[in-house]
Amino acid sequence: MLRITVNGKAQEIAAPATIASLLQHLGVPADRVAVEMNRVIVRKPAWDSTPIPDGAEFEIVHFVGGGAGKPQNPTRRMDPSATHWLNS
Repeated sequence: MLRITVNGKAQEIAAPATIASLLQHLGVPADRVAVEMNRVIVRKPAWDSTPIPDGAEFEIVHFVGGGAGKPQNPTRRMDPSATHWLNS
């Protein structure tokens, strides 16, 4: 068993595990999330091949769409690498 932390909550999962298998285990739809493991964003193409070490800490963020009205700051957009905001 691997002891990990997901969004601040301690959990145990079966070893070996990858990020893709963790998301499946958690029932998280992989098409609308970003995953950070040990403070490093892991890009989606690497999820199937990235092993989870014992003691890993995860932040899993769900993207939420929708809303109405004008954007608060229309000159900011997410960098394609999903690591920081860009200003136009």
